[in-house]
Amino acid sequence: AILSRPPPSPRKGARIYVYCVIENASTDPTASTGLSFAIDGEQMGTFQLPLDTNATYLYDVPVYVNESMPAGQHTFTLTDDGAGEHTALALLDYIVIS
Repeated sequence: AILSRPPPSPRKGARIYVYCVIENASTDPTASTGLSFAIDGEQMGTFQLPLDTNATYLYDVPVYVNESMPAGQHTFTLTDDGAGEHTALALLDYIVIS
């Protein structure tokens, strides 16, 4: 038997939770991670994290939470705002939409 499923429909949730893995190892006291977030082209927030030398990587870091989005289809944009030599790696880990 051949099973087929329709392609997934666009997400239409009213909540979004964005998690990253953040590099947290720096000998530079001015180093930080900077991210910005937009929904449907409108700037919705930023995330800044000064780094320290206590851990190499931080996992499951909630970098953006929005629990009041109107229901419907949305476009989410995550931008790395880091510039220059004083930035750290931020990896998108996962997104929860509900």
